[in-house]
Formats: sequence, structure tokens, C-alpha cells
Amino acid sequence: MRESERLQTALEDYKGWRLSQGADLDDSLYPHWSQLSEAFLALLYSSAPSDWGAPELEAVQNALTASRNFIESIPEELIFDVFTKPYCDLSFRMSLLIESRNIENAGTVEKVLLHFFHDDESEAINDHAFEMLASRGWSCVEEFAEKLWRTGDISRKMTVLMALSHYDSSNLDRYLELASNDPDLSVIVRAIHALRDSHRW
Repeated sequence: MRESERLQTALEDYKGWRLSQGADLDDSLYPHWSQLSEAFLALLYSSAPSDWGAPELEAVQNALTASRNFIESIPEELIFDVFTKPYCDLSFRMSLLIESRNIENAGTVEKVLLHFFHDDESEAINDHAFEMLASRGWSCVEEFAEKLWRTGDISRKMTVLMALSHYDSSNLDRYLELASNDPDLSVIVRAIHALRDSHRW
């Protein structure tokens, strides 16, 4: 059996168990997390992601988005590598970035987010990682906000405004003032002002 088929079979077993549990589902009680994790890791390390076809990519993506409990079943020392291998598919890397919220160890989450911020080839992923870092109170947010703002790129300026809002930065008002005369930024400026006003009630 190909590794992708083995993993898909393990995922089907998990889905079947979920259906059998009814409304009171607690999937932390699933008895075969270790087998699912073993099948996943066997596929992950069987070949380079660049050599995968659609079945391998689908199986890995389905596993990593199956449940927070699945991610917790992966050995801690492998988590960073699992999330940051050189996957070719942009949408898959974005889904991994989002799923990184379910990593249990806060230090590992930050390492993964820093990888996506500094090292991923996609600016969209870089920017989303930056916003996630800001939401987590990363200490370098304001330093990198200035660097991103200086690029002059509108999408990056939007990212800076959102990140500083998430970070509750004391510098946000200065950036909002800088953005206030730019029609391309007017929508996000109004949205941030509205959000802040709603929090004052």
C-alpha cells in the first residue's frame, strides 16, 4: 500500500469514529491517534514534498486540518519541521500557517510564525504571519511595522495597520494619521476607527 493510501485509510477510520460518536463528540478520546500520526509521518518523510503528486498532498493536508488533537499527537521535536517543510502549494502553506494556532507549545508557534514571516516566498503569507505575530504580542512588531511601511506597498501598509491594531500599539495613531490622506487606505482606516470606538462602549 502506498503511504498516501495508508494515511487516507487511517483518516477514513478517524472520520468513521467521529460519525459514530454523535453530538457529544470529544475527539481527544479517539483511541488511534498514534497510528494516524505514524501513517502521517511515514508519508511525510517518504519523499520530498516537491516529488509529491495530488494524492500525497491531499492526504497530508487532510491530516493536518483534521483536528487539533491530531497536531498534538505529533512528537514535539518534529512539529517545526512538519509545519515548515518546503511545500510547493501556496494554499497549503497558508492553511498550515492558520493551523499553527493549534500547536500546543507557545515557543514552537512563534518559531513557525517567524519562519512564515521571514522565509516564505509569498508576501501574502509573510503579511498574514506578521499579523498573527502581532496578535500574540511579538516584541518586534513595531520595529518591523516601520520597515514594512517604508516599502510604500499599499497591501503592506494595510498589514501594518492591522498588525498594530492587533498589537494595541501606541504608534497606531501615528500610522493612522499617515494613512488618512491615502484613498487606498481609507476603508481600513475607517474600519480600525470603528473597531476602537466599539471597544470604548
